[in-house]
Amino acid sequence: MTSRPVSHNDGSTSVVIDFGSHSIKAGYSGEELPKHVFANRVGEVARDGKTKRYCGNLDVPIPDISVLSTMEKGLVKDWDLFESILDFTVKKFVTKDNDLPFVLTEAAWAPTEDRKKLAELLFEKHQIPATYVAKSQVCAAFAHGKSTALVVDSGATHTSVVPIIDGIVLKKSIKQNNMGAHHVQMCVERFAEKKAIDLAVWKEIASKEKVEPGSKPKFTKHSRTAFSKSWLCDQKEKLLDDCVRNFVKIASSADLKDEENTKADNRNKKSFEFPSGYTHTFGFERFQIAESLFTPEGFRLKLAYPAY
Repeated sequence: MTSRPVSHNDGSTSVVIDFGSHSIKAGYSGEELPKHVFANRVGEVARDGKTKRYCGNLDVPIPDISVLSTMEKGLVKDWDLFESILDFTVKKFVTKDNDLPFVLTEAAWAPTEDRKKLAELLFEKHQIPATYVAKSQVCAAFAHGKSTALVVDSGATHTSVVPIIDGIVLKKSIKQNNMGAHHVQMCVERFAEKKAIDLAVWKEIASKEKVEPGSKPKFTKHSRTAFSKSWLCDQKEKLLDDCVRNFVKIASSADLKDEENTKADNRNKKSFEFPSGYTHTFGFERFQIAESLFTPEGFRLKLAYPAY
């Protein structure tokens, strides 16, 4: 395990924080993996005229909590909330014995005012010695040894195409759409509705019995009054994200052309157990759901889903 850096005298080590609409990754430069990965969420609980905030992975239910997102499409939408998640992140690295500089990422289309606000918070509130805000798409190109590239970035809320020449973003040529991980999650949710699969989250399950794969689940739920609506929505998003990671798969062109053989191929089948105890075996649907990211119109018509 790599020991924690405590000095930046040689300028070779820095704290790197990548802010995304869905999650935040933070760690040290030169290491392969981030030290911390957590949801870009802030929970608020109002009691006795005071508001208490919780940050990160809010998996433990708290009565009357409101779970809020701080960013959308790569941009900060609420600076008051974002300041809370920034404090939560920075405090994981700043100590009296640690004076490392910070490198942070921002979207290629982020306005200059956002960069100024971010630098102001870091310098004046956290007293960090130095910072640099880099375009995340430029970082992606450099990570692959390219200073000139066309970066296609598909995130939680959107997909962007960003042209880069000699490390400079051509802002006027940036293209975006609203197709991202949330769209794929929505397709999983609609598939579950069509198959009458209950998407109860883990914390909702009071008890369950073991059943055979494909059999109707036998379980009971806790009272919904024990959970806030926004907390349940946040947990459901995590469940859908887990579904996407486990059984959704991008097909090759041959798989899509030869649908019947692909359906019959057991190598393409994947079973997934939902929190309710129900186990479903996914076949060609794995490819259909993923394909919706590239051909949403065809996916909607084929599965007879309502327009969106």
